[in-house]
Amino acid sequence: MTDHNASETSLFEQCGYSREAIQARLERNWTEMFEGPDKIYWENDEGLGYVMDTGNHDVRTEGMSYAMMIAVQYDRKDVFDKLWGWVMKYMFMTEGLHKGYFAWSVDLSGVPNADGPAPDGEEY
Repeated sequence: MTDHNASETSLFEQCGYSREAIQARLERNWTEMFEGPDKIYWENDEGLGYVMDTGNHDVRTEGMSYAMMIAVQYDRKDVFDKLWGWVMKYMFMTEGLHKGYFAWSVDLSGVPNADGPAPDGEEY
């Protein structure tokens, strides 16, 4: 993760947190979500990555999109590319009524649990 520009003052700094404390918290957050013992990010044998919905034991478009945004904010193109690759291989629908959309729920193995996009996010 890259540190922010030294001339910028973050909102956390404006609230009284030191840059060191902010950086430590950011590093801890990344480790907890992507690397630690209770992580939600996993990689498969193909080197692609996914984020597991721990309440439903599947992969959902919402979690994957948040994980990709986090990867961008942490300047982790390697993780973003693994997530994007998994989404395009297992969630992107290339035929049928919902061609061009993403299946909103997919099993951890990549088998779709749904044959359509999330109605609250893409259909409406």
